[in-house]
Amino acid sequence: MTGSALAAALTGRRLMLLSALTGLLQVMGAPTAGRLPSDSSGCHTCEVRQMKWLNRSQPQTLLSAVMLCYFSAGLLFLFGTRVDSQLAYDIFKGIVSLFASDRTAADLGDSIVPPAVTVLLAGGYIAGGAGTANERRWGHWLCSSAAIYAAVATLWWGARVSFGLGMIMRLMFDALLLVLLFHPMSRSHRRVWFT
Repeated sequence: MTGSALAAALTGRRLMLLSALTGLLQVMGAPTAGRLPSDSSGCHTCEVRQMKWLNRSQPQTLLSAVMLCYFSAGLLFLFGTRVDSQLAYDIFKGIVSLFASDRTAADLGDSIVPPAVTVLLAGGYIAGGAGTANERRWGHWLCSSAAIYAAVATLWWGARVSFGLGMIMRLMFDALLLVLLFHPMSRSHRRVWFT
């Protein structure tokens, strides 16, 4: 294969990959660089939606909820704890023990569940916060689901082990996030502006 043929093949593969990624981003609702949103009238002067991490035009309750989501995700990545994964571990162990021995379930659960739950929960906080900042309904529900799971997991851990000051503080932050997300001001803004 000559050098020019190889370069053409690599360029073709790059273009296919770029095209696939652009299509995926459009399906997810993210703006793509250099493209204007098209409508049925063919208007090319429409405003381009930019991805926002924080939207200062939202009510204070939603803005605070988005910041708290990012803060919670950062804490999960830095100090991922057993508290968040214990509920999922117990559910996983119960399901696997139906088909295998308890020892196999415990071995599988110890290696798979804690990192998976930490990544999924932190990803839910980040994606939910970004979706909420960009006024997407899926972002709000993802953020709410992550907060509800974190609150239930904290209660589950507290019921199994003990409630100390740390558990009460965790529960207070989880409850604060839920209150901010479901505050009447947040609900009215979400009803009008979210798509």
